[in-house]
Amino acid sequence: MAARNNAYSMEKLVSGVRRAIITLPPDESGAILAAVQAALYKLVTREDVDAHMSARDVAKVLRSEAKRHNSAKAAAAFAEGGGAAAAVAAVESCTARIARFNESPERMKATSDSFAALADLAAAGGAAHAAVVAAGAAASVTDVLSTFHGGDFSPIYTQACRLAGNLCFGGAHDFGDDAYTFAIVAMNANDATAFRWAAHALWNACTHSPDTRDVLHKTMAVQSLVKGALRFPGTPRAYGLRALAYLVLGSERRRKSALRANVALVLSDATCDEPATAAAALLCISSIVGPCGTAHLARWPGVADRADGLANITAKLAAVALEGGGDAAAVSAGIVAVARGARDPRPLRAAVMPLLRVAIESATRPRARKALGAALHALQPRRHLYNVGAEAEAAGRAVPKNMQILRKDLAQLPWVLARPGDVVVAPPLSESLAARLEAAGVARETLPSFGDASLGQLALPDDVLRTVLGYLVDAPWAVADERLRRSRVTRYRDGDVVVCASLDDVAAAARANDEGTILKAEYSSSGLGARTVARELTEQDVAWARNRLKADGVLTAEPRYELEAEFTLEWYDGFFCGVSRPIVLPPGRWHGQQLGATDDLATDVKEFLRDNVIENDVAALCDDVPGTCGSATCGLDVGLVRGDTKVLECNARTTMSHIALAAKRRVPNASRFLVLPKRDLAPHHLPLTDGEHFVAVLELGDDSGPFPFLDENDDVVIRW
Repeated sequence: MAARNNAYSMEKLVSGVRRAIITLPPDESGAILAAVQAALYKLVTREDVDAHMSARDVAKVLRSEAKRHNSAKAAAAFAEGGGAAAAVAAVESCTARIARFNESPERMKATSDSFAALADLAAAGGAAHAAVVAAGAAASVTDVLSTFHGGDFSPIYTQACRLAGNLCFGGAHDFGDDAYTFAIVAMNANDATAFRWAAHALWNACTHSPDTRDVLHKTMAVQSLVKGALRFPGTPRAYGLRALAYLVLGSERRRKSALRANVALVLSDATCDEPATAAAALLCISSIVGPCGTAHLARWPGVADRADGLANITAKLAAVALEGGGDAAAVSAGIVAVARGARDPRPLRAAVMPLLRVAIESATRPRARKALGAALHALQPRRHLYNVGAEAEAAGRAVPKNMQILRKDLAQLPWVLARPGDVVVAPPLSESLAARLEAAGVARETLPSFGDASLGQLALPDDVLRTVLGYLVDAPWAVADERLRRSRVTRYRDGDVVVCASLDDVAAAARANDEGTILKAEYSSSGLGARTVARELTEQDVAWARNRLKADGVLTAEPRYELEAEFTLEWYDGFFCGVSRPIVLPPGRWHGQQLGATDDLATDVKEFLRDNVIENDVAALCDDVPGTCGSATCGLDVGLVRGDTKVLECNARTTMSHIALAAKRRVPNASRFLVLPKRDLAPHHLPLTDGEHFVAVLELGDDSGPFPFLDENDDVVIRW
């Protein structure tokens, strides 16, 4: 009798609260609901059936109040006043014996509404989000989802996943290993709504947590997302593809698993879907293609055919997304990724460039115009010019004779970076060289054209001339301007570089370093224009410094370090494209790039390479290198000094490391990239140019090495 009286009294209380609460401010509303929920707690956990009805009514009020207080300020007041705690308490009371839910549909509905209220509050962000986290909502999500009971509980799991995604948004909360529960919901989802919100949770859990991506990959999350995206078109598919984009980000192992799970079928289906879904598919493509492009994907056994089809799918998706106003950033990401790596980008150019021009003209938001402009720039064919020695031109001097010889002998070298439809300002490759390259796996159809567009000497078919001529983007080796100054490296150093404007400055800098000092001319490059001096300058040192100061006004002085190892990091068109190892001969002149095995390195240095420590150290030291150095194509020389990563030089131009990495992508078993006198050319060398005095070559026989993103354990955390 007492229990019935309590239930009757509670029913009256809840009825009164429902009528009065809509007139209260958010903080009082939250406080009253918290008090009511506290009174209900014991009744519900004692399995009082009448109390379940009241719990359902309170949960409905919680949900409606969470929706009513939808501004950030009101949501925060409601949540902090007790609304968040009330919703968490409702979940805890109703899920105390979750297996018996099917005996009480009202408890199930109360739990679902309570999770929905928490999800709405978390979505408001700021203080409301913090209050939901502080109330213990994340633990409630984990408790419920870790006990999966199938389709009868779908409404609860749907709202729990919705809450989980909102908690994770922006990296505000990390579920860690418990994120596997989201994948279970996605795998067992029998309706579009459940899959959509499970994908929402996976998407936000992966966005800022590489560790979570690895955890989810072990739970078959990739396959679950592909399966669900195939089954449920429209918005659920868009959520699934965005989740997949972040899940596979940064790992070849996960990218391979997505391709093997037939993600290409989902992407193909998305070409007939909504613009938002097409944009999500393009974002997914950008992650699957990765930094090395579709030509690199084609090397993977069993997925080459699917990789080759991505360019065609991208063109169709771009048409749907651009014509329907899909997310510009996602559209741009997909187009740029495929354009950057496609073995033959000409069909993609023909299909997408006209659409991009129209979209850019009609875009009203500056951010959208910028994103679409980047995609158009990535598609436009390049005119490559090997103008090595531009440092002299930047200083207002004539190019030295040795650099003029290299300009002529290695003029063809940019073909390694170029794509079909691009033009290299150089004579065509000889037939014998083209045949040797073809035998090494470089297909002729992947080669650019050769000639000089400015003189009308383009070796292009007429149909290509009609579509390409007039849209060529100049891509010189270097732009001869202030960006090539050596003193600009000081922004990436920790105060150990001195910019000297007088001989007194030079002498003082030398005396400050017991282990020796390296003096560098303001427009030096590749080890040329550098001089190592002791603490006390000799007459020859003073004469050298005087000449450099007279020529350029300043020179730089930096400590001489005993390097454990030296590496080069490269960006091309603003995108990080990898790491290689320079081969440096005394007294510090560049000779080539090591692309193969790391057997000669110490064990700890190998671990640095394997774990991406160098890249992440540089990311911490030098935020946005292309943006700060002023050149989208650039490189950093870094060294390991007693276990620490130290920036040595910044080159605001193309470097030989760019060429070496691109050559490794074209010829995977390249072990070293070298520039040699032609007399030293040997049978085991694969020539890349037809020079008269010097020739660029690859040494073959090693398909390992610190090549970008080739390791199985390559979940990169790099943030630039």
